[in-house]
Amino acid sequence: MGALKVDSLKNKREFDCIFRNGSRFDTPYFSLYILLPKQLTPKISQKAFRIYQDIQSRKADVYLGLSVSKKIGCAPKRNLYKRRMRAMCQDESFKGLCLVFVPKIGIKDLSYADFATMCQKALKYTYKKSQNIASRVYA
Repeated sequence: MGALKVDSLKNKREFDCIFRNGSRFDTPYFSLYILLPKQLTPKISQKAFRIYQDIQSRKADVYLGLSVSKKIGCAPKRNLYKRRMRAMCQDESFKGLCLVFVPKIGIKDLSYADFATMCQKALKYTYKKSQNIASRVYA
């Protein structure tokens, strides 16, 4: 099986759509905003739904937004963290998701294995949370 096609979020309104409607998972090292298609409930605004459809029209498997501040480190360090997140998104478990990755200063102390474990925990948390939301909305 080949690697997933990862596309980036292109503009502020796409980032804002994920920030407002997605689930946030915080660690001491990074924040990860994840929007699942299940989270698009009837409560979501029509504008946000159109933005989501625009994102999905690009026909990628994963949509990733990277927000890496200069506080994180020099350019090679920032690029390292972005490469790690892109590599993580190649996993099949990320298929169909819209993500925004926001690293924190503590990420310098995190190994790749620990980073991978935390990303998987974030996914499990988000799936569990979305099931709870869907059961409340459609019940």
